[in-house]
Amino acid sequence: MASSSSCIFATLFLLLVLELSCFVLSLVSTNVYIVYMGDRPHEEPELVQDSHHEILSGLLGSKEAAMDSILYSYKHGFSGFAAVLTHSQAKLIADFPGVVRVVPNRILSLQTTRSWDFLQVWPQLVNGILSKSQSGVGSIIGVLDTGIWPESESFKGEGKHVNKFYPIVYGEDIVSHDSDEDSARSCQSGSLNATLARRKVVLCFQSSTQRSATVATRTVQIAQGVGVIFAQIPTKDVGISWEIPLIQVDFIIGTSLLTYMQATRDQYHAFPSEKKATDCANTTKGQNYKEGWPKSLNMKIVSSYTQHHRFKEASLNDVYGQSVVAEGAPHKKADPFDYGGGHVNPNKAVSPGLIYDLGIADYVRFLCSMGYNETAISLMSRDHKPCYKTTNRLYNLNLPSITIPELKQNLAVSRTVTNVGPAASVYAARVEAPPGIDVRVKPMILSFNYTVKTLKFKVIFRSQLRVQGRFSFGNLFWEDGLHVVRIPLSVRTVIADSYAET
Repeated sequence: MASSSSCIFATLFLLLVLELSCFVLSLVSTNVYIVYMGDRPHEEPELVQDSHHEILSGLLGSKEAAMDSILYSYKHGFSGFAAVLTHSQAKLIADFPGVVRVVPNRILSLQTTRSWDFLQVWPQLVNGILSKSQSGVGSIIGVLDTGIWPESESFKGEGKHVNKFYPIVYGEDIVSHDSDEDSARSCQSGSLNATLARRKVVLCFQSSTQRSATVATRTVQIAQGVGVIFAQIPTKDVGISWEIPLIQVDFIIGTSLLTYMQATRDQYHAFPSEKKATDCANTTKGQNYKEGWPKSLNMKIVSSYTQHHRFKEASLNDVYGQSVVAEGAPHKKADPFDYGGGHVNPNKAVSPGLIYDLGIADYVRFLCSMGYNETAISLMSRDHKPCYKTTNRLYNLNLPSITIPELKQNLAVSRTVTNVGPAASVYAARVEAPPGIDVRVKPMILSFNYTVKTLKFKVIFRSQLRVQGRFSFGNLFWEDGLHVVRIPLSVRTVIADSYAET
């Protein structure tokens, strides 16, 4: 009996220790920040590491404190470090010269351990990606970048800081003196106090008198706010925001956010300032707050997956034959804004036929067209070429998709493809046009040979209807009898500028 009791006690004690360890690990990780400093200032890793210690010494007051704070120095591929900092220290170091971005460390949990089964990456497939690549022998593993975020502070001034976090406020709490709380709650025009809204993200709720997310965004922008969270009845419509980030959520998520804000009024409610470059040409789509609220204030891009390799809006079903529906608000059938280019097929990636290639120069021209200054761009890209601003670059970034948020009459968009298949290849274009849109491709035939490996083509869009429409979707295929290279088309028709903003 004594032995049994001792065993039970030991087991309980072990569980307690493990739980305490997890708690301590979680507590420590929430105070760890990653400080990214871009390119290395020195070739010698030791000098790069010394520069990290100097920065922390200036912040913390001594080299000893810096040595205790720093956890890891990134000194080979780029310059940066991980360190234990308070929230206020992280905000301070973000403004230091040479600091590009400061982000809190996150612990990511695996969603699955069977990805290879889902992606059909099996060693027994003779022509599969594992066999073709010799299971990755000799591969160089690099960092996967999530993309350029042009709204980041690093593109302003001298690029000394990137990641600023802005407070979230409720529209009703910042009503202007000549308006009322009901109007401010839905962010009606002129309802917000500009002093209280300045440099803040504003939470607005749709009302019977103010139902437009675009109106709320314009109101917040005029009041010098930096972003909008618009709670509304689920709808298929998606608001357009050209200047500041806009996220549309349903009333349940909006109410959960408001409840959390009111319960933690003394805490700092942070909202990241960045917005993806592609979202400036379109708008933020399919974004929603993480489930498990109020554990996190981070956003995620939610996706719906299907086992089909080609997508048509009318035939987008899951393995049980049911329509795939987008998660979050607005509630709608899933479209390319939710699942992107489609289901990943690594085995077909071994021989894609054609690719839509992109280089640094493409992104530089894209950022130039958005109005960012040459100094800020060169600090990030090391490209010192002058900017030639043209709005066409917003549409002509060589992505494997085409999105036109405002088609009034005609618009021509260009793309370039590179042949990575047999040298002597001929591809023919095939179009599944979005409903109500006439789509023409010039030329319709692409002929490659041993000297011609890259070719440019134009896609001309024309609205068949003079209506204020929603986004409609189609596809453009290039086919050579062996390969089918598809990109999604997303087009929204508008009548005039005044209609485009409503």
